[in-house]
Amino acid sequence: MGISTGEQRPEYMKTYQTKYAKKKRQVNISLDLEDYKKLDQEAHSQDIKASALAKQYVLDGLGENKRAVLQVPKINQETAQELTRLMRTMANNFNQVAYHMNLSSHLDGYDSTINPEVAIGSMYQQLQDMEQKIKTTLTQQSTYDH
Repeated sequence: MGISTGEQRPEYMKTYQTKYAKKKRQVNISLDLEDYKKLDQEAHSQDIKASALAKQYVLDGLGENKRAVLQVPKINQETAQELTRLMRTMANNFNQVAYHMNLSSHLDGYDSTINPEVAIGSMYQQLQDMEQKIKTTLTQQSTYDH
């Protein structure tokens, strides 16, 4: 619907507002200054407006936020390097075990110095250590962020 004259604009606005009112409702809330600062700080860290974050929290609470964004905590450089090192170590161990198991299955009399059960147990322990490190890091980050 095009608006050609100033006289048509009030009618257009009235029609628009009537349609909009049928689809949307506005909610106003008051927060303590301390709570608002927390909300504003979290919104700033996510590079969104405080009102958008509040809306996201409300919709998440109602279980109806179809547009929810997974919030990935920020981690520091040292933690990222440590997690990368752990993953590379595990990948190397998996490759060594796979290589020796494949080699021993193709060669008669192949004497492997790697015991697959011990190696797999070690890798499992590394996975548990890494999982704990990630949980600790994410818990610390969420504590720092709030």
